[in-house]
Amino acid sequence: MRHRGPPPTSFAVFLSTLRKREEAAALAVHWRVLESVGIANDKAVRKMTPVELGERLCAAFESYLACFPKSALDLEHLVLLVRGLEQADTIALSRCNHCEAVTLADLLEARRRLCSHCQGMADAAVPTEPRNSFSGIGEASQQELF
Repeated sequence: MRHRGPPPTSFAVFLSTLRKREEAAALAVHWRVLESVGIANDKAVRKMTPVELGERLCAAFESYLACFPKSALDLEHLVLLVRGLEQADTIALSRCNHCEAVTLADLLEARRRLCSHCQGMADAAVPTEPRNSFSGIGEASQQELF
Protein backbone atom coordinates (compact mmCIF):
# COMPACT_ATOMS: atom_id res chain seq x y z
CA MET A 1 0.00 0.00 0.00
CA ARG A 2 1.42 3.34 -1.02
CA HIS A 3 1.73 6.33 1.24
CA ARG A 4 -0.74 9.07 0.37
CA GLY A 5 -0.49 12.72 1.19
CA PRO A 6 2.41 15.11 1.40
CA PRO A 7 5.93 13.77 1.95
CA PRO A 8 7.43 14.02 5.44
CA THR A 9 9.17 17.31 6.18
CA SER A 10 10.20 16.93 9.82
CA PHE A 11 13.14 14.94 11.12
CA ALA A 12 11.05 14.10 14.18
CA VAL A 13 9.74 11.06 12.31
CA PHE A 14 13.25 9.52 12.57
CA LEU A 15 13.56 10.32 16.24
CA SER A 16 10.07 9.41 17.44
CA THR A 17 10.95 5.88 18.57
CA LEU A 18 14.16 3.97 19.19
CA ARG A 19 13.29 1.57 16.36
CA LYS A 20 12.81 4.36 13.84
CA ARG A 21 16.05 6.00 14.96
CA GLU A 22 17.79 2.67 14.46
CA GLU A 23 16.21 2.13 11.04
CA ALA A 24 17.07 5.68 9.96
CA ALA A 25 20.69 5.16 10.99
CA ALA A 26 20.84 1.91 9.01
CA LEU A 27 19.26 3.61 6.00
CA ALA A 28 21.71 6.53 6.23
CA VAL A 29 24.71 4.20 6.46
CA HIS A 30 23.35 2.20 3.55
CA TRP A 31 23.02 5.40 1.50
CA ARG A 32 26.51 6.59 2.44
CA VAL A 33 28.12 3.28 1.51
CA LEU A 34 26.34 2.99 -1.83
CA GLU A 35 26.90 6.67 -2.58
CA SER A 36 30.64 6.37 -1.90
CA VAL A 37 30.78 3.39 -4.28
CA GLY A 38 29.02 5.49 -6.92
CA ILE A 39 31.47 8.36 -6.41
CA ALA A 40 34.43 5.98 -6.58
CA ASN A 41 33.12 4.59 -9.89
CA ASP A 42 32.91 8.09 -11.40
CA LYS A 43 36.24 9.25 -12.80
CA ALA A 44 35.67 12.90 -11.93
CA VAL A 45 33.75 14.16 -8.94
CA ARG A 46 30.90 16.18 -10.34
CA LYS A 47 27.48 17.29 -9.27
CA MET A 48 24.78 14.76 -10.08
CA THR A 49 21.83 15.70 -12.20
CA PRO A 50 18.43 15.32 -10.54
CA VAL A 51 17.75 12.22 -12.65
CA GLU A 52 21.04 10.60 -11.58
CA LEU A 53 20.31 11.43 -7.95
CA GLY A 54 16.83 9.94 -8.26
CA GLU A 55 18.21 6.76 -9.81
CA ARG A 56 20.80 6.40 -7.05
CA LEU A 57 18.19 7.04 -4.37
CA CYS A 58 15.91 4.38 -5.85
CA ALA A 59 18.77 1.89 -6.15
CA ALA A 60 19.88 2.55 -2.57
CA PHE A 61 16.34 2.21 -1.22
CA GLU A 62 15.69 -1.03 -3.13
CA SER A 63 18.95 -2.42 -1.77
CA TYR A 64 18.01 -1.31 1.77
CA LEU A 65 14.61 -3.01 1.49
CA ALA A 66 16.30 -6.21 0.35
CA CYS A 67 18.23 -6.18 3.65
CA PHE A 68 15.40 -4.83 5.86
CA PRO A 69 12.08 -5.85 4.25
CA LYS A 70 9.92 -4.90 7.27
CA SER A 71 11.23 -1.35 7.57
CA ALA A 72 8.76 1.37 8.49
CA LEU A 73 10.64 3.90 6.33
CA ASP A 74 9.93 4.57 2.67
CA LEU A 75 11.58 6.37 -0.24
CA GLU A 76 10.32 9.79 0.86
CA HIS A 77 12.01 9.25 4.21
CA LEU A 78 15.29 8.50 2.42
CA VAL A 79 15.02 11.74 0.44
CA LEU A 80 14.38 13.70 3.65
CA LEU A 81 17.20 11.88 5.43
CA VAL A 82 19.71 12.58 2.63
CA ARG A 83 18.78 16.27 2.60
CA GLY A 84 19.16 16.46 6.37
CA LEU A 85 22.53 14.72 6.33
CA GLU A 86 23.81 17.00 3.55
CA GLN A 87 22.73 20.14 5.42
CA ALA A 88 24.11 18.73 8.71
CA ASP A 89 22.43 21.36 10.86
CA THR A 90 19.70 19.26 12.48
CA ILE A 91 20.63 15.59 12.14
CA ALA A 92 23.87 13.72 11.55
CA LEU A 93 25.37 10.29 11.84
CA SER A 94 27.14 9.83 15.12
CA ARG A 95 28.50 7.09 17.36
CA CYS A 96 26.93 5.77 20.53
CA ASN A 97 28.71 7.20 23.56
CA HIS A 98 28.72 3.76 25.17
CA CYS A 99 29.33 1.07 22.52
CA GLU A 100 30.47 3.06 19.46
CA ALA A 101 27.59 1.82 17.26
CA VAL A 102 26.46 4.16 14.49
CA THR A 103 23.37 6.12 15.43
CA LEU A 104 21.34 9.00 14.09
CA ALA A 105 21.92 12.06 16.24
CA ASP A 106 19.60 14.98 16.77
CA LEU A 107 22.05 17.90 16.79
CA LEU A 108 19.56 20.10 18.65
CA GLU A 109 19.25 17.63 21.53
CA ALA A 110 21.37 18.26 24.61
CA ARG A 111 21.48 14.77 26.10
CA ARG A 112 23.98 11.99 25.50
CA ARG A 113 23.75 10.12 22.23
CA LEU A 114 23.10 6.43 22.73
CA CYS A 115 22.09 3.68 20.32
CA SER A 116 18.70 2.02 20.83
CA HIS A 117 20.26 -0.97 22.60
CA CYS A 118 22.25 1.13 25.11
CA GLN A 119 19.31 3.53 25.58
CA GLY A 120 17.04 0.59 26.41
CA MET A 121 19.56 -0.70 28.93
CA ALA A 122 19.93 2.78 30.46
CA ASP A 123 16.16 3.18 30.73
CA ALA A 124 15.87 -0.23 32.42
CA ALA A 125 18.62 0.65 34.92
CA VAL A 126 16.97 3.87 36.11
CA PRO A 127 14.71 3.26 39.13
CA THR A 128 11.14 4.17 38.37
CA GLU A 129 9.96 5.57 41.68
CA PRO A 130 7.22 8.17 41.45
CA ARG A 131 8.33 11.70 42.14
CA ASN A 132 6.15 13.70 44.43
CA SER A 133 7.11 17.36 44.49
CA PHE A 134 5.42 17.82 47.86
CA SER A 135 7.24 15.03 49.72
CA GLY A 136 9.85 16.28 52.09
CA ILE A 137 8.53 19.81 52.39
CA GLY A 138 11.07 21.80 54.28
CA GLU A 139 13.91 19.51 53.21
CA ALA A 140 16.46 20.75 50.74
CA SER A 141 17.15 18.15 48.07
CA GLN A 142 18.90 18.18 44.74
CA GLN A 143 16.69 17.21 41.81
CA GLU A 144 17.86 15.91 38.45
CA LEU A 145 17.90 18.50 35.69
CA PHE A 146 17.25 16.10 32.80
